[in-house]
Amino acid sequence: LSSDGKVAFPNTSTGKILQVIQAYKQDTTSTTSSSFTDISGMTVSITPSSASNKVLVTAMFSATGADVLYVALTTGDGTPIIQASGSGYNEKPAVAIYAGGNSSGESWYGNQMNTVVKLDSPNTTSAVTYKLRWRVNSGTGYLNRNNDMGSQYNNAVASTITVMEVAA
Repeated sequence: LSSDGKVAFPNTSTGKILQVIQAYKQDTTSTTSSSFTDISGMTVSITPSSASNKVLVTAMFSATGADVLYVALTTGDGTPIIQASGSGYNEKPAVAIYAGGNSSGESWYGNQMNTVVKLDSPNTTSAVTYKLRWRVNSGTGYLNRNNDMGSQYNNAVASTITVMEVAA
């Protein structure tokens, strides 16, 4: 890392972005599932050109719920690619969101973006799928909207999941 904050790579091809694929979700959706399920429209696939290359996965989304909402960033088979470690935790998702369960708190009226970033090493030249999955503790979880859609504060946003193949 140089003094100007840039990373220098000795091989000029290392670190280059070779391809970019993005899924963009404009509409809203909800879940009442207490088991992890796919978030509709938040799935993207990429086929790396070399097994040694990396895939930079970035998900930007706004989600909220009446209680606790868990969001996981996974591969196509549901295997998490980023999560906490350690024992004694009920859940270790990429993001856990608490809405407060009543009409107080920012998530009730606003749409705060959550960002999850992971540099993955899929070690393959076959197609790799990445997706957001979610579940609630209780109540309803929402994507791309706030909890209170019946007031002057109702609003909606858009979410993305982007994958970039990075030359290794």
